[in-house]
Amino acid sequence: MTTLALPSGLTWRLLASGLVQTLGLLALRLLLIAVGLFVVPMALPWCNTNQSTRTPFTEALGDWLLITLPGWAWLWSNDRDGAAGDKRGWWHTHAPFALGAYHWLSQLLWLAYRNPANNARFTRLMGCPVTECDMQFWGDETVEDDPGKGGMRLLVATHRETARRYVGFYWVHEWPSLAVWLGTRPALVAAISAAARWEWAMTFTTWLLTPNLRALVVQIGFKGEPSDWAEDYSADLLRQWKGFTFETNPFKGIGASLIV
Repeated sequence: MTTLALPSGLTWRLLASGLVQTLGLLALRLLLIAVGLFVVPMALPWCNTNQSTRTPFTEALGDWLLITLPGWAWLWSNDRDGAAGDKRGWWHTHAPFALGAYHWLSQLLWLAYRNPANNARFTRLMGCPVTECDMQFWGDETVEDDPGKGGMRLLVATHRETARRYVGFYWVHEWPSLAVWLGTRPALVAAISAAARWEWAMTFTTWLLTPNLRALVVQIGFKGEPSDWAEDYSADLLRQWKGFTFETNPFKGIGASLIV
């Protein structure tokens, strides 16, 4: 009879406790998201706007302001980005119906849908304080949902005082791409491009040679990465908190670029 060997330092007990913790926090996370669908629209009319934070967006026209929900709805607010998105201005230019970041509907979607119960990550239950924990991981040190950066990693952070464990699993598997395969055959690409004389043929060729890279992405648990433990958080301690997340996407788009 053979037994499944685990990597050094990883035990079945650790895996079991991590699974139980993750399932429990996942249920709580889903509950907070559901409650937020009612809390956020009720709290938005009484939101607080801090005019002293006004600063130009870094990647869009207009200014960023920190807009937060009242204290009784703090858990569903966002103390870093506020209700208008981050300082880049991405949400200002990508909000639905071109409403901008300061429309009531845009702020509702940002707080209740895109970043639900965001401040929960600043609590001891739903957030991992990096500077207070030791970390170990198994698998790939760098895992990202970008082309060529896939992999699998299990990370466990342990609080130095309470011994509380924070577990995070991240898996990115990039699916094969016909366009990438063609990219290794320049002669074939040149022949296809030369044959595309008509508009419909050019459209087909462009589609064929444009990698629509997709990957299986599974991320559940705390967001911490090994590189987070090498950073300096002294200037902004809030940045150290790594919240609980869950994402399962079998065909997530991870980038595209034209080969030719």
